[in-house]
Amino acid sequence: MANYRAIWCQDATIAYSMKSGEYPVLNMLNLTVERGTIYGLLGPSGCGKTTLLKCILGRLKLDHGRILVFGSDTPCQREGNEIPGRDVGYMPQDLALHSIFNIKETLHFYGKLNGMRKREVDLQIEFLNDLLQLPPGSKLIQELSGGQKRRVSFAATMLHNPRLLILDEPTVGVDPVLSAKIWRHLVYLSSNRGCTIMITTHYIEEARQANRVGLMRSGTLLCEGEPEVLIQMKGLSNLQEVFLELCGDESEQPMIHDSSSGDEEEPLCFDKYSQPALFNPNILDDDKDKLPFEKVPAEPTKTFNHLVKTSIINPLHLSACIMKECTNIMRTRALLLMYFILPFMQISAMLLCWGRYPKNIPVGIVNEDHFSKNFSLSELYISFLQQGNTMDLQNFESMREARKAADNAEIAAIVHFGPRYTSELLLRRINFEESTVETALKSSVYISLDETVKLTSMLLKEKFLDAYREFQLAMVLKSNHNPSLAILPINFTEPFYGKEVDSLTDYMTPGVILQLTYTLSASLTGIRSLVERKMGITDRLHASGVTETMLMLAAMIVQFFIMTGQVAILFFMALIVFDSPFLGNLGLAVGITYLQGLTGIAFGLIISAVCTEETQAIHLNVGTIYPILLLSGVIWPLDAIPYPVRYVSYLIPLTLPAVAMRDVFLRGWSIGRERVWQAVLINIAFIAAFVIIAITVRKILFNKR
Repeated sequence: MANYRAIWCQDATIAYSMKSGEYPVLNMLNLTVERGTIYGLLGPSGCGKTTLLKCILGRLKLDHGRILVFGSDTPCQREGNEIPGRDVGYMPQDLALHSIFNIKETLHFYGKLNGMRKREVDLQIEFLNDLLQLPPGSKLIQELSGGQKRRVSFAATMLHNPRLLILDEPTVGVDPVLSAKIWRHLVYLSSNRGCTIMITTHYIEEARQANRVGLMRSGTLLCEGEPEVLIQMKGLSNLQEVFLELCGDESEQPMIHDSSSGDEEEPLCFDKYSQPALFNPNILDDDKDKLPFEKVPAEPTKTFNHLVKTSIINPLHLSACIMKECTNIMRTRALLLMYFILPFMQISAMLLCWGRYPKNIPVGIVNEDHFSKNFSLSELYISFLQQGNTMDLQNFESMREARKAADNAEIAAIVHFGPRYTSELLLRRINFEESTVETALKSSVYISLDETVKLTSMLLKEKFLDAYREFQLAMVLKSNHNPSLAILPINFTEPFYGKEVDSLTDYMTPGVILQLTYTLSASLTGIRSLVERKMGITDRLHASGVTETMLMLAAMIVQFFIMTGQVAILFFMALIVFDSPFLGNLGLAVGITYLQGLTGIAFGLIISAVCTEETQAIHLNVGTIYPILLLSGVIWPLDAIPYPVRYVSYLIPLTLPAVAMRDVFLRGWSIGRERVWQAVLINIAFIAAFVIIAITVRKILFNKR
C-alpha cells in the first residue's frame, strides 16, 4: 500500500441479524485517512461510526471487505505497528474509567500498560494538567463531573503519544473554550508531530478544522473530502448545510441502526459547542511532547487472528492488570471486608446449624402404672430416658391431654405405660413360660411418634431402644440374675474410621470447606469482570493491547491471594474453633481446597463471559450453588442418590474432591490413595476445561458485543 495511507477501508461491510432479516451497520464503506492528518467522521448517533472504529482497532471482524492500518491488517503486533497496543490511543464514547481510581492512578495505570516509565508519566501528567485543566490528581474519578471525567479520559488516550489517535465523541460535555483548546492541540499534533487522528462527532462545525471529513449515514459515506472543498462544491456556507442537503438526497433510503450502540439515529447537534476554534501553533513548546515514532512501516506484516490473542503473556500488561485488581479491592474497603467476613459467617452458620442432632426434644409421658408408691418399673425406665439432653420429658394425666399437645405440635412423641405395666412385666420375667399374649401386651411400652421430622423420629427411636437395653440390664442386676441374660448377641466394636458422636457435622465439614471456597471464588470473579466490561473498560484495555488472557490471568492471581485468606479462615474455624477431627496431612487438604477454589475462579470467568448484566451473573451463580451442594454428597451421602442421578453428580466439580477431602480429614489418607490423587487430577481437568470454555465463549461472543 502507499506510504501515505494511515487507514484504508475497502468495501467494509458488517451486518447484524434481526427477526425480519439482516441489516448492514457498515454497507460497502470505502474510506482513506492519510498519515499525519485529522479525519473527521461525521454523522448522527447510530449511523455506524463506533462500529467502524472497532473494526479499525481489530475489535470487530468485517463480514466483507478489508481494513488496513499503516499497511497491516488489524490486530497487528509488530514492533512499530502495535494496533491494538501502544501505537494507538483510543477514547471510547463511554467514559470507560475505573470510578474508584483517582486521576493520578488512572493515568499511571494506562502509562504502565503502554510501557512508560514513572518519570515519563509524571512529565506527561504535568503537561496534560495544563492542557486539559484537570482537577487535582488525588481526586477520585467518581467525584468528578461529567466534563471532568471526559477530560481525564482524553488525557489517558494521549498520555503515551501514540502515532494514531481514535477519538469517539471526545468533546461531548466539554465547554467551548476547552473544546477549542483541544482542537488546537489536535491540529498541532497532526501538523507538527505527524500524528494521525480520526475523530467522530455529531457536532458538525467543529470538524471544519479537520484536514478531511466523511459524512456518514446508515452505514455508508454520503461524501468525503476537505471541509472547504465540500462547502464550495455544494455552494453553501457551512458543513451543517452540506450535510443536511446530502441527507435530503438520501431521505428515501431506510435507516440502519448501529449494533454497537443499539440506539436509533438521532439528529445532528448544532449548538454552542460546535463553533470552530482558531488554530494557534504556539500553544505548545516543541520540545515538550515529542513523538517516539520516527518511521512508519508500510509493508503488510504477519497478523494475529481477528479474535483476542491468547498465546503471549506480556509482563507489563499482567503487572498493570494485577495492580488494577488490587487497587479496586483495596479501595472498596466494604467489599474487602466482605471477602473475609463471608467465609467466617458461612462456615460458622453451617457448622453450628447443619448436621447436629436435635437436643431437648419435647416428649410426653402418660404413666398410668401405679404398682407402689416407692417402686415401679415404669419410673425406672423413665429414669433412663432422662439421661442426657436428648429429651425434655413432660408428664400428662391422660392420653387425651397428650394427644391434644401432639396435635398442636407441642411434643414429638408420646410414651404410654398401662395401668398394670410393672406387675405384668414382673410376671412375664418370673414365670415367662406361662406368660400369655395378653401379659406381653400389658407389659409393653407404647410409643407414638411425629414422623413429619424424620431425623428427629429416627433419633428418638434409637434413644428409646438404648434406654430399654440399659433398663433390662438394671432389672437383671436387681433380681440377682446373670447379667449376660440382658446383653444382646450383637456388639458394636470400636470404629476403624471416625468416632461415635451424636452429629453429622464431622461428615459435612470437609465438603463444606470446599463448597464455600468454590462458591466465593466463582461469584466474586464473575461479577468483577462483568462490571468492567459493562462500563466499557474492557474495550479500552483491549485497544491498549491487553488480551483476554491477561485479564483472566490477573483476575485469577488476585483472587488466588484473596482465596488464601479465605482458606485460612475456613480451616481455622473448622479445626480450631469447632474442633473438627483431622487425621491427615494439612498441606494436602489445603492443596485440594486451593484447586477447588481455582475451579471456582475458572467457572466465574465463564459467568462473566456469558452474562451481560450483574443480575444475570448473580442468578446464574445462585442457580448453580444448590444443585452442586445437593448432588455432590456434601450434606447427604452419595449412596442415597438414585443411580441415574448419581451419574450426573459425578460430573459436578465438587463431588469427587469432597469425597477425597473427607478421606483426608477422617481417614488420614495420603496422596498415594487412588481416590485422593484421582480427585486432584479431576480438579486440574475442570480448571483447564473451564478456562478453555471461558476463552472460547468470549471469542464466540466477541463480534456480537
